[in-house]
Amino acid sequence: MVGSIALTEVLALGSTDAPSYSRCPACKVVYNDDCESCGCPNGVSWNDAEIVRNVRETLSKKRRDGEYPDLLDSIRLHGISRPILIKNGIVCNGHHRIAAAQDLGISEIPYTDDPEIGWEDDWPDGQIPDSWA
Repeated sequence: MVGSIALTEVLALGSTDAPSYSRCPACKVVYNDDCESCGCPNGVSWNDAEIVRNVRETLSKKRRDGEYPDLLDSIRLHGISRPILIKNGIVCNGHHRIAAAQDLGISEIPYTDDPEIGWEDDWPDGQIPDSWA
């Protein structure tokens, strides 16, 4: 099924990306636990980091991706051509598109709950993770 969902609703959903991100309680920068730190000069320990829980909290990290400006330009010109994937109330694919929609003032975005619509190329072995099926 492909449908349309309000961006405000998507922002509150869980995220498959969220467990691998943390937020510095001092500077509020979101970073990836296994390869980054916030670089905060306030001497905050990694153990003090706040856990990121939903889509809204992952977007600042997505906007720092080097290819994000190109995605913004593409969506500005052509719209969102690939739906985001939502399974059981969790966004599994499409976080960059969600950030772009928010930045461009798009209030509704396409979504699907069918993991076989277009994500095969995102995985090295061409297989959708079993947990998404």
